[in-house]
Amino acid sequence: SQPKLSFAADMVHGKSTRPSTPMADLMSSAYRWSWVQDHLDAAAKAPGRPSFSKAPASTKASRGHALAASKSAAEVSPKQPFVMKKFQNVPPRV
Repeated sequence: SQPKLSFAADMVHGKSTRPSTPMADLMSSAYRWSWVQDHLDAAAKAPGRPSFSKAPASTKASRGHALAASKSAAEVSPKQPFVMKKFQNVPPRV
């Protein structure tokens, strides 16, 4: 009851596969250099874009961490090396 479908002889069904990735380009970092070049070109074309050469501003937390680190560094006193009791009276051999 259904009509018989006829297809061309060179017609294929299914999903076509993608072409393989050229391994030489992967190994030579060609994709990385093209990405860098594309981004450099885009940055040159955008004159109003701010540059990020300035360091980010410090926050209260980062200033607190720096203060605590500087205090702990200042409080470090030279420690006496650990010596077992039976060797406390033995002079060093130099």
